[in-house]
Amino acid sequence: MIRIIQINLQRSSTAQSLLQQTSAERGAHVLAVPEPNWHPANDDRWVRSDDGTCAVALSAAADFVAETYSAGRGYTWIQGRGLRVYSCYNSRNDTAENFAAFLDDVHWSANECDRRTHLVICGDFNAWSQEWGSARNDRRGDQLADLAASLGMSVENTGDTATYRWINAESIIDITFSRLAAPAVIRDWSVLEDVESASDHRYVEVSILPTPVDSDEIDRNRPAGWSYRQLDPVALAAHLANTAQPVVDDSTTATGAADQLIDYLVAACDSCMPPRATPIAGRRSAHWWSNDLATLRRSIVKARRAAQRSARRRDPREQTDVHRAANTEARKALRDAIRVAQAKSWADLCRSVDHNPWGLPYRVVTKKISRKRPGVEALGREDSIADQLFPEPPATDWASEPRLTYDAAGPATPQFTIPELREVCLPKPRDPTASRTRFYSGSQKSRLKSSSMRSTGASQRAGSPNAGRSLGSSSSGRDRTNPSSPRRASGRCVCSTPWPSSSSDYSSPDSTST
Repeated sequence: MIRIIQINLQRSSTAQSLLQQTSAERGAHVLAVPEPNWHPANDDRWVRSDDGTCAVALSAAADFVAETYSAGRGYTWIQGRGLRVYSCYNSRNDTAENFAAFLDDVHWSANECDRRTHLVICGDFNAWSQEWGSARNDRRGDQLADLAASLGMSVENTGDTATYRWINAESIIDITFSRLAAPAVIRDWSVLEDVESASDHRYVEVSILPTPVDSDEIDRNRPAGWSYRQLDPVALAAHLANTAQPVVDDSTTATGAADQLIDYLVAACDSCMPPRATPIAGRRSAHWWSNDLATLRRSIVKARRAAQRSARRRDPREQTDVHRAANTEARKALRDAIRVAQAKSWADLCRSVDHNPWGLPYRVVTKKISRKRPGVEALGREDSIADQLFPEPPATDWASEPRLTYDAAGPATPQFTIPELREVCLPKPRDPTASRTRFYSGSQKSRLKSSSMRSTGASQRAGSPNAGRSLGSSSSGRDRTNPSSPRRASGRCVCSTPWPSSSSDYSSPDSTST
């Protein structure tokens, strides 16, 4: 499941900081951000429009990378894992001609998207239409509805919850369109009313499921397993005593018997243990977030609602101004507290680099603070990585290479003949009548022994490394005192014998020899 959050930040630094915390809390993967306060530099996970009025980004919880992306005036998009998400913005003060040209650019860009790719367009279009819950239609809303129909997209806004609200005014101008390839579906489009954004716009959250899930089969909020540490033995005993065991007879198949047993065990676990807590994807909070900031964030919600109630009740002007001033002061307090917390957190990170270089500072800088699958950053960049690891050799400039010259006046090199080549390269034939073992007589043995002893004594006196070596020891020439010494080749070369003249030269030795 891929979760998208869209919000118009109204160029507020406080709203952009709160978006970072909200995306971590909600486990969002893609952020569609009209009117951001700032754009990070050299970040391939953040793509801005040509005029800087909107951006689309992948959060730290996203386990995929941007394969392709592009931008234009008033829009930008990012694509990865078969999903293309647009972020759009057009000011209400823009002319009708510029708005029509803006819609043409978006239509031309989105029309190039493959039908097998999921397409989602989010943005603040400042257009009203009853198709997405507005009380009336205007020219902009009709043009935007025609654009969605021409692209085969549907409106995902449901209900009449306002996405923009001020003291005594509200409207639905943050819109979500989608065109998904089967069997993917949109699920849980909602406006987060109770989450403070520090902007006049509210967070809009939408989830995309690659395949539809039947709610009767699985609950997405319930993880697999139970908390066995909270086992209640009394409740388990009571359940087993009051629940009949599954009945299995000759007519029951193996699959049916297994299903009955699984249902029996699941019911027993449900009766005595609570389900395991649902893990939150990515980080639970930003590294600079604290409980004090959360308290200030809730105070803004209370101050804003008090100001809205005062305006709707048509309270005296002085009382309404007091509530508005309290709302403004609460926003300023949160803004200042966030700046102080971010500065302090950054200073702590810098100081911790000296004694923990691979800790949180490293993960923050390399954007690895969230859990990701190994190798996910390399997806879509295999060719460039291979070219970097195995570069093409430089082209040879044959004009600068030295050329071999032939000196006719010099001495001529004699050429070899075929018989000489045979004599050098081919083995000598073996004598089939020769015996492999030589037998010595008694007198020959005594002369051989005395000769060997004289040779050994001479080697010892000369300090030879082969001193004390017996006649039957190996003749490989390896230094036995140094096990790592190389073994020298011994024996004659196989190429130093003449070419055999007949097949009889290859006859085997006498089988009676030993």
